Amino acid sequence: MVFIIGLDAFLELPAWKDPEALLSTCDFAVVARPGRTFLSLKELPFLGVQNESVLMQIDAGEVDLARLPLKSGRALLAIRIPPCDVSAKDIRSRLRNRQDLENTLPPFVESYIRVHLHDLSH
Repeated sequence: MVFIIGLDAFLELPAWKDPEALLSTCDFAVVARPGRTFLSLKELPFLGVQNESVLMQIDAGEVDLARLPLKSGRALLAIRIPPCDVSAKDIRSRLRNRQDLENTLPPFVESYIRVHLHDLSH
């Protein structure tokens, strides 16, 4: 099982309930977000990141994917993707305010969200 999350949200992991336990339950795919660097992952001591050079390589665009072993025995997959300025918070706000999602999501994703909107609000 893999938990997919933006780098900005992942950096807030220390504020989550029992982050170390969460890190032992699954691997994490952490995708690039505007204004954040993968090198900042070294600031999270419970990750146990050993290889800063690979973080610098992904930030520099020299590699698009890096697999980092975690202290928990799981892995963090750092993934560099083209910047996306749309956040989950933005999408939820647009849905709440009945605003258009055009050009923010692929059409099939928007359709899925709209069909399952009631399920997702619980």
